[in-house]
Amino acid sequence: MSKTKAQRKAKSALEKVAKEAAAARKTAARLPSGAGKKLEARAADAAEVADTPKKAVRKKPKAVRTEAEEALEALRRATKKAVAKAEKAARRAEGEAQTPTEEARAASASGGAETAPDARADTRATADTGAARDTDTDPSRLTVVVLRGRARAAGITGASRMTKAQLIAALGG
Repeated sequence: MSKTKAQRKAKSALEKVAKEAAAARKTAARLPSGAGKKLEARAADAAEVADTPKKAVRKKPKAVRTEAEEALEALRRATKKAVAKAEKAARRAEGEAQTPTEEARAASASGGAETAPDARADTRATADTGAARDTDTDPSRLTVVVLRGRARAAGITGASRMTKAQLIAALGG
């Protein structure tokens, strides 16, 4: 059976969506639960589009191709957004791992007399809540994000793939 150009393009678009959905699922597994769940749901939607029956490709190849391209674009946007959100949370946790005094010390050690812009905000947050979330001496009470920030600061590689128990063990707690 001879396939038309439109059918070949539709099939190609479906293959791209399937490949991207698999990659998004792997990415979602490495992200914190909130961002990972949303990305996983978007990947499942894209995988559903990728499982379009051959009959639909034969009957309406242009519509299938359009739907696949839209799903692919939505999945790429969702992946980018989830990764950015996770990176922002990690940076925030890493910033919380240092006390304002440590930030000032780090800034002066780098040769600049400037202080970190978050130093005053961290002080206010500590004053409002009574204690910063990551200054707890018991590592089991810390969040995974904070533990990952501490592991990164300690130079431990592979911290983003570690579980909470593994992070506590790696940090010596």
